[in-house]
Amino acid sequence: MVHMSYVPTRNVGQDSSRTRHATTNCHGTCQLAPPFEIRGGATLGTRTWSIPKRLRRRHDEDGAETVKLALVVVLLIALLYGVISCGLILLAQSSVTQAAADGARAGIVASTTAIATAEAQAGTDVGWMNKGICGTSGTTIACVASEAPCASNARNQCLTVTVTYNYNSNPLFPELPGMGLIMPSTISSTHVLQISNPSS
Repeated sequence: MVHMSYVPTRNVGQDSSRTRHATTNCHGTCQLAPPFEIRGGATLGTRTWSIPKRLRRRHDEDGAETVKLALVVVLLIALLYGVISCGLILLAQSSVTQAAADGARAGIVASTTAIATAEAQAGTDVGWMNKGICGTSGTTIACVASEAPCASNARNQCLTVTVTYNYNSNPLFPELPGMGLIMPSTISSTHVLQISNPSS
């Protein structure tokens, strides 16, 4: 019995497929079985590396997401600033209105010192703003009271109290550049009460 096997040499320049010949057992005259292909493949050349399109697309998306995040943060800050500014403006308007009303009510009670009492009471109500003394000579905030015949009946005396806040020159919250165009320049309120009864 003769055992024979044959494995051909690889030809790198032509075909890179791996072949194998089967081992044939024979007596006397032997014939090699034809080769059969195990796995096929193309000739390997110089390999080049490149970034996959999916990774490049992911890198571009990361940059776009950063820009979107920056825009959203800016918008949220602007929205927060607007909410705070508008809230403080409404609070200032409410305080000025209440100060004028309280000053007029306090003035009509003190008949001899109506003007001084009204101005002092109005100044107390807006003192939390810390914008200086609220008087007739105030630059940022002024509290002015005056007596005059009532418009409806000249025989009666009326006390008029006016509180004016120059918001544009000294706001409660710092203004961003350009925001002064939409912010009020002044906040004012006037309250009138009668301080005398009609004559008989």
